Amino acid sequence: MNTHPQPSTLSLEQYLNLCPKLFDYRFSERASVLILERLFSEFWKTNEEYKTLFFPDGPGDGSSTYKLSFAQSEVGEYTTAHKGKMCGHVFKKGESVYHCKNCALDDTCAFCVRCFHATNHEGHNVTFSITASSGGCCDCGDPEAWRVPISCAYHTSDPSTSELHEFEKQQYESLLPQDLLDSVQSTISTVLDFMLETFSASPDCMKVPEDAESAKKEARQAAKCIKKGLDEGHEEETLFAVVLWNDEQHSFNEVIAHVEDAIKCTELDAKRIAEKVDSYGREIVTISDDLPLLLDQAKKISNINLAVTVRSARDTFREAMCGLFINWLRDLSTGKIGSHPTLLRDMICEELCKEWREANSGNSTAADDMDTVPSDYMSDEDDVMIQDDNDSEAILYESRDYIMPLEDADPMDEDYTREEIEANNIRVNVEDFKKTLRLDQFLQFDLRLWKEARAGLWKLYIGTLVVNPIYKKYMGVRFARNYRDLVEAFLTKDREPEHSIILFSLQLFTVPTIATMLVNQYNFPSTIFAILHTFFTKDKIGGVESIDRKARISCESDAFKNRRYFHIFYDLKYIVTPSLTQRVIPEHPQYLKLYLDLIMLFQGMNPNVRATQQHVEYENDSWIHAFNLTLQMAKSCRQMSECYNVDSRVLIHTIRQVLVKIYEWILTRGDNKNDGKKIAAWLRKAKKYGTIDKISHGEHDDDLIAKSEDFHTIRFGSHPKHLEFKVVKFNVAAAPVSFHNPLHWFLAELLENIKLLDDNILAHNSLPSFKNMMLSSTEVSEITDLDIRRLQLAFDFPLRVLVLLIQIRAGIWVRNGFGIRGQCHHYREVSLRENTYDEDLFLVQTALVVLDPELVLGTIVDRFELVDWVNGRQTSALYDRTQSIFVAEEFLTLLIVLVSERGNAAGLDPEQKIRREIIHGLCLGPLAYSELTKRIPERLSEDSKFDEMLSYLATYRPPDSLTDHGTYELKDDFFDEVDPYFVHYTRNNREEAEEVLKMRLKKKLESQGKSAQPVLIPKLIPITSGPYINLGDVLHTRLMNQIIYYALRHVKSDFTKSDTLVDEALQLVMMAFLDENKDYANMIDRKGKSRAMDTSSTRAQEKPSFLDHAVHDRFPTTNLKKESLLEFLLGLSVDSAFKEFHAKLQFIIDSFEKFGNDQARNAIKNFREEIETLSKQKGSKETELSEYERKKRAAKERQAKIMEQFAKAQQSFIEKHEDLYGEDEDMDEDWEITGDEEHADDDEVHKLETLWHYPSGTCIVCQEETTASQMYGMLGLIQPSSMMRQTPFDDKDYVMEIIELPESLDRKYDRTVPYGVASKLYDPHDKPGINEENLDKPLLSKGFPSKSCRPGLYASTCGHLMHVKCFETYFASLEQRHQSQLARNHPEDVKRKEFMCPLCKSLGNTLLPIVWKTKKEMFPGVLEPKTYFNTWLNEEVPSNLKKLEKSIQLQLPVSANAAIAGIPSDYGALFEITSSLPQPRRRSSSSTSRFREAINQLVHEFWRQPTSSISSNEANSSPASVVDASTMTEDEDKDTRKMYERLVEVLRISSEQLSPLEGPSARVHLLKSVDILWELFGGTITCVEIAQRGVASTSTDGLPSFTLVDSISTQMLTLLRVLSETIPKYTNIMVSAPLGEVKLKKFVAQRFRELFADHPAFPTEDNKTGGSFLANLKVGPFLLEDPFLVLAEISMYPASLVQFEFHHLMRLLYIAEIVRIIIAIGESSIDPQTRGWVDNPCISIGNPNYEQAQERQREFVSIRKFAAWALHTTGMADRDIIQFLNDVPEPLLYKMVKTFSLPFLRKCAILMNAKYGVVYPKPGLESLEMDEVDEHTRLYKLFRLPSLEEIFAIPESRSGNDAVLATIMNGWCSRLYSWRQDSSRGSVRSTSRTANTVLPNVSSSSSSSSSQTQFHTHQLLPVSQTTPPRIAEAKIRLNHPAIFELVGLPKRLDALFEISIRKVCEKCNSVPHDPALCLLCGDFVCFQSYCCSDKDGGECNIHARCCAGNIGMYLLVKKCVLLLLHGDNGCFMNAPYLDTHGEVDLGLK
Repeated sequence: MNTHPQPSTLSLEQYLNLCPKLFDYRFSERASVLILERLFSEFWKTNEEYKTLFFPDGPGDGSSTYKLSFAQSEVGEYTTAHKGKMCGHVFKKGESVYHCKNCALDDTCAFCVRCFHATNHEGHNVTFSITASSGGCCDCGDPEAWRVPISCAYHTSDPSTSELHEFEKQQYESLLPQDLLDSVQSTISTVLDFMLETFSASPDCMKVPEDAESAKKEARQAAKCIKKGLDEGHEEETLFAVVLWNDEQHSFNEVIAHVEDAIKCTELDAKRIAEKVDSYGREIVTISDDLPLLLDQAKKISNINLAVTVRSARDTFREAMCGLFINWLRDLSTGKIGSHPTLLRDMICEELCKEWREANSGNSTAADDMDTVPSDYMSDEDDVMIQDDNDSEAILYESRDYIMPLEDADPMDEDYTREEIEANNIRVNVEDFKKTLRLDQFLQFDLRLWKEARAGLWKLYIGTLVVNPIYKKYMGVRFARNYRDLVEAFLTKDREPEHSIILFSLQLFTVPTIATMLVNQYNFPSTIFAILHTFFTKDKIGGVESIDRKARISCESDAFKNRRYFHIFYDLKYIVTPSLTQRVIPEHPQYLKLYLDLIMLFQGMNPNVRATQQHVEYENDSWIHAFNLTLQMAKSCRQMSECYNVDSRVLIHTIRQVLVKIYEWILTRGDNKNDGKKIAAWLRKAKKYGTIDKISHGEHDDDLIAKSEDFHTIRFGSHPKHLEFKVVKFNVAAAPVSFHNPLHWFLAELLENIKLLDDNILAHNSLPSFKNMMLSSTEVSEITDLDIRRLQLAFDFPLRVLVLLIQIRAGIWVRNGFGIRGQCHHYREVSLRENTYDEDLFLVQTALVVLDPELVLGTIVDRFELVDWVNGRQTSALYDRTQSIFVAEEFLTLLIVLVSERGNAAGLDPEQKIRREIIHGLCLGPLAYSELTKRIPERLSEDSKFDEMLSYLATYRPPDSLTDHGTYELKDDFFDEVDPYFVHYTRNNREEAEEVLKMRLKKKLESQGKSAQPVLIPKLIPITSGPYINLGDVLHTRLMNQIIYYALRHVKSDFTKSDTLVDEALQLVMMAFLDENKDYANMIDRKGKSRAMDTSSTRAQEKPSFLDHAVHDRFPTTNLKKESLLEFLLGLSVDSAFKEFHAKLQFIIDSFEKFGNDQARNAIKNFREEIETLSKQKGSKETELSEYERKKRAAKERQAKIMEQFAKAQQSFIEKHEDLYGEDEDMDEDWEITGDEEHADDDEVHKLETLWHYPSGTCIVCQEETTASQMYGMLGLIQPSSMMRQTPFDDKDYVMEIIELPESLDRKYDRTVPYGVASKLYDPHDKPGINEENLDKPLLSKGFPSKSCRPGLYASTCGHLMHVKCFETYFASLEQRHQSQLARNHPEDVKRKEFMCPLCKSLGNTLLPIVWKTKKEMFPGVLEPKTYFNTWLNEEVPSNLKKLEKSIQLQLPVSANAAIAGIPSDYGALFEITSSLPQPRRRSSSSTSRFREAINQLVHEFWRQPTSSISSNEANSSPASVVDASTMTEDEDKDTRKMYERLVEVLRISSEQLSPLEGPSARVHLLKSVDILWELFGGTITCVEIAQRGVASTSTDGLPSFTLVDSISTQMLTLLRVLSETIPKYTNIMVSAPLGEVKLKKFVAQRFRELFADHPAFPTEDNKTGGSFLANLKVGPFLLEDPFLVLAEISMYPASLVQFEFHHLMRLLYIAEIVRIIIAIGESSIDPQTRGWVDNPCISIGNPNYEQAQERQREFVSIRKFAAWALHTTGMADRDIIQFLNDVPEPLLYKMVKTFSLPFLRKCAILMNAKYGVVYPKPGLESLEMDEVDEHTRLYKLFRLPSLEEIFAIPESRSGNDAVLATIMNGWCSRLYSWRQDSSRGSVRSTSRTANTVLPNVSSSSSSSSSQTQFHTHQLLPVSQTTPPRIAEAKIRLNHPAIFELVGLPKRLDALFEISIRKVCEKCNSVPHDPALCLLCGDFVCFQSYCCSDKDGGECNIHARCCAGNIGMYLLVKKCVLLLLHGDNGCFMNAPYLDTHGEVDLGLK
């Protein structure tokens, strides 16, 4: 064992280097604490007094040991010490971040939650989002981040604070001992050096060494890097470690499996390793000195490309120490020395920015990155190399710096001067870049670090450098210095790019002063341009010196596929967008040159060539990569163009340079036709002159650019002037065409600055006009044909793209596949169109104003291949007939758009463009905000003025339902601004807009009394100044006149059937009239004034206008005559085939007449005279009707005659059959009045009776009728449910919820806020959101405790019918699909017998056969018993019980023969004997089996006989359900058995979900399945009743009804009736064996023995006879049962055997419910664990409800006595009874009893309707006076039950009529007391489901029987000394009567976010990264997080199983979506949160 020096004797550096050996190379918590202790001890060394400056109360203990953040708790971002400073709060992953568009400088500026609520943003456009990763910080307190001053309560300084800080700084700098400051600084320095030494020895490539020697060699190299800290006798390392590194490509299961297999560890250990790797970034897998073994393990793990290293244990330990040091430095930066809050932070900053002298020269190449820029870009005389392909000689061309210094230009912003800019900069000498600082090395080593270390350094930089304004700029400079290396690592090497330090640029480059400094002093844009240039040309990163201008790009290269380059464009955007930067960039000419070189790389990339012979077999996806790049490049064009619009001179020179670059690209393209020497010479001369104005003169007689493309002459021979034009020869359908022309886009962006390009401004720059500027000429006389051709060629490329788009849509390029259509779609898509398609249009418009518009128009015609079409020919070599029509239509549309789209030409500002976009977006109809913004470019929709403009232009309509969303509708005042030919409208949009405008105009004309057809007049934005003032001149050309003429002629000649062509041609004519620059408009505007003021060059000589050409230019016709356009239009105006255009034609003719010359007026006059003459000759208007109109009128006349004949026949039929139309029309056909008298007395309720039909119809599979020929049934779903809740008396809030419950639950409850506990967080006085007043207030209501939920079964249905045979076939197909598609996640689980309804896709798992036809409905029915209650109780109950007992005793011998002698006396044991399934055909019953005979008789009477045959002794059974008279066939019996056998299996599966069955067999025994069916029936009714609480119940006529039944859906009522008949039928068919009958009888006996308790018919305990079967039955206390479930169960018994009337049973069980309620309330009030609700101060007699109850003092006295009796009988001590009566006022107790008992009555109403066909009278019947009473009173009177007062008086009537009832009630209470006292109750088992069953697996007796686990739940502990005994173990559980609510959510989603980040998951004990809120219980769980998942699923599924069974309802907080789970499947739905625009933001996108 080696001996080491004592650590205390070592220097800090020595100690740190020795730590690996000191701690045996295992980094542990102990090692961490000891190392921290040593670091802090270095601060104060031997002076312990200094220690209190850091730890006033000691270093702490546990996890907070030596943590300044704990020791100095007042330190933080929100303390007074941070006033006047930047917040710097680092956002965690998943934290909410706020953005204010009104305040923020850009979209990167953000607030944290507390700062946002501490600042005022009222009325601002605020958004918030969820951080996808950690790292950003709050910008509060940073003045450069905001447009306006921000006043924050935490960080805004005030004068007193500033003075105090300055005073403290001076005080503590002078008072703190220098030795302390030196030691702190020295310690920090040593730690930083140790970290750098360690990281310098770390590899940047995580791979396994090839062999052991390689691993050892790496360890030796690492030792050399850290040799300074090692002793001279250092031995070679022998201990190595396998380290697994994180990546984002492999799943947890993959990693766990490979680690487990590789190192042979347990799954738990492998899981721990995987979790640590995921959270920390890396983990040591194994440490050993067996290097070959480690290498073998590492290679096994790395087989799936996991990052694994094998390194010395010393190095891994040192790296772990570095992770500790990073956290230590972060902790240190937040601490203070004494009271100085920033001294430690400043020391860290200072040490980080010091030079690291141990740096190796080879570690970084960043020092040369921004050193200098090559002379090509800097010098006026430097040249650019162009290589001649035919000659090896290099030819040079010169460059000239044309941009003037900034001081020579007129400043655009007087607020900023050069001095101010320089004052804000840190002047760092460029030589400093050659030094390597510690900060540089940390940045360089980023790739070598793991996730936690990278994130820690990120936070350290923010907490130290970024929050300090001085060091923040320093950080920006050093980041720029290392930028190239960081980008290279990010783009090519980084395995975790989301954690790369390159993303830190967001914190630096968005600061205007830093960006300006980097641009002005450090040439940083050149670095970015060089990175992009070299990356795309060489697939590697280089500097400016590495740029190769001859290089070419390939869209299939890896660079294009690597989308990480997006971030480089983002950085470029951050750098060039600040206004300060935009002023500086023009001062540096190299930026423009480099940028033009960069975008020229992508000019013309990925060209498309039309496939003409065959379809493209393989569609390359390289176009996708090209468009991804174009998306970024097009945005950068706009961003860079904004830098050159500060001054007209700068803008002019920039435009010229771009034109030169375009010409250069044209010459240097791969398909140019000039040799290299001539090209180089041309370029050299162009660079020499700086422009190209003299290139075509002097020594060169021709122009290489003009000769690089062929020109040809196009002729329009049909025109009388024989027009011809020389244009570029190019065929879009034959030659390569590219969508990507960034040079042209950049040029268009520059040209958009029209205010700087006005002729008056250009004159100051020695340019006569805009045209001269574009042609690079200073004098008009110098413009030559070669200049024009050169510009023609430059502008031809955007025109090619426009033509290509139309040809693709026309189907010309169909053989190129879907790829070409995708390019067409994306090019015009909203994210690109503003910077691409719109710019192409704008460049063509520029050509129209710079060149001769007729020449440009001819070029457009030629490019569309429509020269022949314009010349009148009807065939085309390229297009077929359909394509020709489409292309012609789109051609005219393009001409219209070129003239009418004036957004850029008129110089609209962004606010005006937003206005246009909104108006045209909403014109087509109301839109949601999200839909509207999808149609508008992001640059406009993200503008801060967008929402303000939207509210001005549109009306907001909020959503009115859960599925609705808010919409915006355009106000009427703004429809006049809509242009149907809006540039971004599709053809369909245009037609819709025209229809909308015509309808509005028509209504307007009708309101004015006019019936004229509406005409839409074109709306042109006026161009009042600028170079595009004459844009409309193209409308007045001769060629345009010819185009319009032949467009109409083609339609007239029937060759082209297109109304669109006619409409568009007439649109062009109307636009020509409305053009503001036409001659007649000028004359009107001037009104005789002198035109000498018009000095524009285009007005130097007057040109003929459209009016002249339309009259004088005559075209040949088919009859060898010639006609003008005007004459042709006159002819169309009377042509019936063009009738729908007559209104528009009349407007045009009137315009000719108004503004035309005399010749036009004469022509119109002569035509009208001719028409009038012809009209008189014909003498009829019939000629004016078209053939279509004549046919239409004739059809209407025929229709009118037919309708007249039909009306006569109908009247004749009515007269002949008057008897069919009598008084019966007003009668209610549903009711049949029974009884001898039609009118009863006023005191007697009407007796009503009708027949209800069971569902029938068509099978949804075969579509055949569901008749008696085939068995059919109704689809249903049986599933567990936890909807049945029990009141948690231990929670006072839920008890208060009951007390405040409305008295009537069948009246509508206000749902604007939740009810009860869920509504407690809604306080109308609270301010919205989170603020200082409610920061600590609970913003989320509590959820209902899952332990108080009683699980049960519930049935539902979709109501659809299906044949049994069809169902079997359908389900078999589902099973086959599941087997064939194993990998698919099916919506149903066939193992659980699930299926989807084929029609409505509802889930189901059973088919309930329907064999009944009708059911008799009646009132009062069973509510009118035949005997009195006391008579029944005293006489009939004993006799029926004796009959039942005798029947059992008679059948026992028969059962003994079946080997069941000695029947177990408990119900649970009955299920231990398995009953076999019955045979397919049931045999006849034995004559000795009376029970079987009774069942058979019952079945025959119930299902085979008509309704009227029910005997009087069966009045308590349900009304008969009638089937066919014939008996069931054998096939029907088989089908029924199959469905019932399926039902058994479904019940088994559902029961397992409630309580998993145990034992070797998991079958549900048949008798047990009957019991489960009884529970299903009662549970379904209970759930239906709960769902109807708070729902208004109204009758069909809209009046409030008497019961809740009217509010229940028809399909649910139908299901309940089917269930009520299915259960007895199932019992008859499936439980027919003798043993089953015995069990059923014995169970019935046990139930009645339990119910009637101490009835006199039963012997007392002291006088039992040994032979009495009933007396010997041992049963549990009835008060622990749920009375309603017992009632529903008894309704399913064969009750005719004992003749128990249902009404009497309901009355008895209602009384039992009252007794249970009294006892439960009383016991809860004296139990210390539950009496909290009694002490609640909110409970007061002053409640209005209680005051009303004070009037009934007699009732209160009776309830007091009744409560005392009940509690005393159950064993409660007298003192506790007195305490209860004193604590709970009588009015309160009375209210609680009514509230708790109301659900029982409501459920009885449903039960009687479903089982016995009781229908309730409609409101308005005079015999019932129940209109204004509460629901409880209404129901008990309707059901003829005793009032509460009458029930409370029963115990006093022991000798009266209620004596027997009082005895039974006394028995209930006494048996509960005895059961609690009985220590031997383990043998006593409850006979049914118990009301106090909270969870399915409640502890039971020691028996292992599964049935006992299900049904026996009352096991008590030894007797307690307190009273009442055993109350805690045998409490009476009351059903919770309140309205069912989920968890109450805060009104604002951001409040819920803040709650979620403070809630800890109970399973993993950490804050969930993606929290899911359970809406049932209110717990937060982890969503899709591996930490809490297991083999059965994630935590949402795990939690659902213990919370709500098989369902789960979660709100995914950070995704703003609801997750609904059922079984193993789930779905998403909208969350209940809307944004300010009334929409749900799914995923918070």
